[in-house]
Amino acid sequence: MTYRSSLRMPLEQIVEMVFHRYGLRVLVDHIRFGMMSTTVRLSRDTEVFLLKVFNSDVVALDQIAFGAQLGNKLRDSGIPVAELIPTTDGMTVVSEGENLLQLWAFVDGAAFAPGDTTQIEQAGAMLGRIHTVGNHMSVPVGQTRASVYVSVSRELEQTWRVLDESGDVAPELRRFRRVMGVGAGGRDWEELPRTVIHGDYRAQNLLFRGGRVAAVLDLDTACLATRLWDLAYALAFFQSVVTDGPLTKEEMAAFLRAYDGAAALTLMEKVLLPDALRLAVLRGLTLWMRIAYIDRSNDRALMWIKDYWHLYKRLERGDAM
Repeated sequence: MTYRSSLRMPLEQIVEMVFHRYGLRVLVDHIRFGMMSTTVRLSRDTEVFLLKVFNSDVVALDQIAFGAQLGNKLRDSGIPVAELIPTTDGMTVVSEGENLLQLWAFVDGAAFAPGDTTQIEQAGAMLGRIHTVGNHMSVPVGQTRASVYVSVSRELEQTWRVLDESGDVAPELRRFRRVMGVGAGGRDWEELPRTVIHGDYRAQNLLFRGGRVAAVLDLDTACLATRLWDLAYALAFFQSVVTDGPLTKEEMAAFLRAYDGAAALTLMEKVLLPDALRLAVLRGLTLWMRIAYIDRSNDRALMWIKDYWHLYKRLERGDAM
């Protein structure tokens, strides 16, 4: 079982839309289904394009537009990102019925190679560079996230209330509720530096060329928030979906050193990082529980829960890095 399609129109209509809005005659090569969007690979002679399709009742137009704004800022700062192709009348997002669409130039690069320490270090340094650029962006009110600890905690509780109705998940849910009490306490989070964060910085959203990052992808969840959240999420889930299990503690330490070298952490951020890691892992595990037990949209989520529960236990023992 895979994620459901975000497409709300036939492929023939997609091809016609690309011609009328972008002036491109293309063929459909491949479709990939993701949790937030569906990606349609298109080709014209030797050119390749990726059309990202969002469901407008799941992802807001202003959120996608802000991701495009961040992409332009990153590109101007020398950070490699995919090229967003505007319509013939200069629009970066197309609204068609229930769908929001963006057309991107295909980037030639390789997926992350699990175990490659050089790529891990380059990825950590690149996240630090992104956060440094984000310090100098103006951000609309709608893209400003409230206290991460408060908002994520509420999100977890809301999801757990839904999960409570499923008898299958009851034992795991009781365990999650217990550990939440000893997870992040939210203290001092309001005083942490904030910047524009990627929001989903993982190997799956990076391409590499040799040991270097060739492109940073998928800026759809960018927002203004504490950078500690972005860092913690990346450390916990960097290679999720790409391969089984999280980074080793040595690999996490390598990622963190590279990040700190590019964008030095404050003392308070270093103190709160273990709490942020626990909260990030709980959020990821809870999301996968929803996917497995409520949405039933991806059977692999059951395996991911099993693999990453061990990471939470490492964090509780103080043996993550």
